[in-house]
Amino acid sequence: MKRGLQGDKNAINALRKLRPALDQRAKDGDAEAVRRLKRLDDLLKQYPESGSNDADSRAAKEDGAKGVSVIDDNQSDLSLMMVKSSALQNFGKQAEQQLVEVPPSAASRRFNECDVIGNLDRDEKGNVVTQEDGSGNLKDKDGFATNERGYLVDPKTGGVINNLNNQQMFGKHDLDDRGELPAPFNVEKHNFNPHEVRGDFDFDRNGKARVLKTAG
Repeated sequence: MKRGLQGDKNAINALRKLRPALDQRAKDGDAEAVRRLKRLDDLLKQYPESGSNDADSRAAKEDGAKGVSVIDDNQSDLSLMMVKSSALQNFGKQAEQQLVEVPPSAASRRFNECDVIGNLDRDEKGNVVTQEDGSGNLKDKDGFATNERGYLVDPKTGGVINNLNNQQMFGKHDLDDRGELPAPFNVEKHNFNPHEVRGDFDFDRNGKARVLKTAG
């Protein structure tokens, strides 16, 4: 393109031969091809093919103007497609955020252990049974790295990640020496809110609920 802009006829002829392929890429929605095609057409309008008369030159200019219009239309269509694609991506991110809160908040009580636990068996008491691969590394049944508590981890950072989009839920510094989650997430593991099932009680000076007994 640089040599063509400098008026090199051989380069201009070579660029002219490339136009059909570039035009097809532009029609297929290639944004870079659309940009290059516009620059190429602007260049070719300045250097019409040899042997053309004034009428041909005027026709070429008119066709070039139409071509620019088509390119502009293509760019508009492409911009619209990009906007729609961005909207769909944002919608997907919002859906993921509704499924998994990153990072989890103790106040919302939406955290669930199932979002960060590996695909592992449990013993008769419900405890996760970790397993090692042939190299002695902790992995779940799907081959993903876990820590000694069975939580999915990023092999590079050691932080606990979720199983939806692999975003970090807890940093390695948040875990204790055994790899357990920090409080209150190590206790309230299943987004269960006790306030939703607790009765309406008065409390004594020690904070204990006063349970009223019915006459019977």
